[in-house]
Amino acid sequence: MTFKINVKRIALAGALAIGGVTLAGTLNTTPVAAATASDPFNDEWGITNTRTLMYIDKMNTYNQNMIKYGYHTGDVFKMTDEGTEHRNGTMEDIVKIFRIDNETGNLIRLKTIMPNIKYAPSGQTFSTWETTITDVYPGAEYIAIQKINGHFFYSHNFNINQ
Repeated sequence: MTFKINVKRIALAGALAIGGVTLAGTLNTTPVAAATASDPFNDEWGITNTRTLMYIDKMNTYNQNMIKYGYHTGDVFKMTDEGTEHRNGTMEDIVKIFRIDNETGNLIRLKTIMPNIKYAPSGQTFSTWETTITDVYPGAEYIAIQKINGHFFYSHNFNINQ
């Protein structure tokens, strides 16, 4: 009789253990934001190395002149298309800041800046991209890449926290 009870207890314990493992395996404990975050080393734009810059255009002079050659913690990185030949800005117009790995030429994305859309009295819209430089940016050389109307443009190199 004791043998039957022990077998039943073992069978019950085994079923619970297997069921618990199966249930734990089906639960996804990864936060949604982490699961959908893109890899900074393999940016979804496909611009991952300075060698790929030869296939895209440089930013226009107006935007190039807005980007300083050096930034420090507390400085504001700001670009706007208000002074350019205009087309209406959209939320798909994005600027990304990449750190340049000087040994490999790889681009490591550190910041994606969504546009702030401004409405002019004329009915036109203008995009502004702005972010404050923090000490999260390691001292290095950087580049900004802009996507406007599906086309990519890159800035001159600039230093942060150097």
